[in-house]
Amino acid sequence: MTSDPQSRARFGRNTSRIAIVGAAAAVISLVLPAIPALVVAFAAFVLGLVARRQLRVDPATGPSWVSIIALVLGGFIFVTQGAIVWFATR
Repeated sequence: MTSDPQSRARFGRNTSRIAIVGAAAAVISLVLPAIPALVVAFAAFVLGLVARRQLRVDPATGPSWVSIIALVLGGFIFVTQGAIVWFATR
């Protein structure tokens, strides 16, 4: 796929690779143990934020639900795994 704006307009939306990687990292963090899941979920949250800001700058980068999935799932997993680690070390 090209990054040419005219070809994007011709072929439709181009889903952001950052959003896809963030959503994939959030899903992968579901199967990881607590400490690695914290790191991967935080990375997914940050990638979701970057993809969301990229979407605001260039709306042709794709559907917003992909970046929202990365944000919500990454944030939820980060908070829950953080609570598990915090209560386990108390």
